[in-house]
Amino acid sequence: MGKQAKWTKKIAAYVNAFFRKHLTIPRMRRKLRQTDFTLLSNNCFAGLFLHDLGLRFDTPTVNLFFRGTDFFDFLEHLDHYLSMPLEEISNSVPELAGLNYPVARISGGDAGKDIEIHFMHYTSFEEAETAWEKRKQRIHPDHLFAVWNYFESGDEAMFARAQALPLKHKMIIVNHPVDKQEYPDFRFVKGLTETADFFADKGFFGRPYDRIDLVGWINQGMEEKKNQY
Repeated sequence: MGKQAKWTKKIAAYVNAFFRKHLTIPRMRRKLRQTDFTLLSNNCFAGLFLHDLGLRFDTPTVNLFFRGTDFFDFLEHLDHYLSMPLEEISNSVPELAGLNYPVARISGGDAGKDIEIHFMHYTSFEEAETAWEKRKQRIHPDHLFAVWNYFESGDEAMFARAQALPLKHKMIIVNHPVDKQEYPDFRFVKGLTETADFFADKGFFGRPYDRIDLVGWINQGMEEKKNQY
């Protein structure tokens, strides 16, 4: 990278941080109407977004990620997996085996398969377990939202399963256009090639997830729930 390109990148990072701090995030916080909801995600997104909103982490899916479609199993049998203890295991992913962070398994029992959770931002299993158990108690079962972002090639069976996940308020982020009639809960975000892109400060004006009206989506879901009572 040349000297000019480095300076352009530094300036972009500065402008990006300024706009997010002084415009994007304050606007999101003003727009949010209710805060008693739980956001579940298959990776670090829930923690990042709730931090943007200045909210407590009323969700256990913070600073971690689920492998493959384990997040689907988790949502499909949510009460079961939340009722089971974490079991510490070794990191079995070859490309991640050298990383020193705790990994846990939750038994599927009669509900389904065992799932793995990678607590990549925790220093010990005890720390991860304590955070998981504490935040489980904060879940708002009547106000659940789920976000899954997936930027690899997928098949129709996987997309159909994602659309059929048993939560009314779910959003599946993909990096290619989809048929909105067949997959109404999917959102296309252009220019993403991997999960890290979704969280990165891109160019001068924010992160890719800033392009999605997530606060409006949550407001609408909360309003729908309120009108049911």
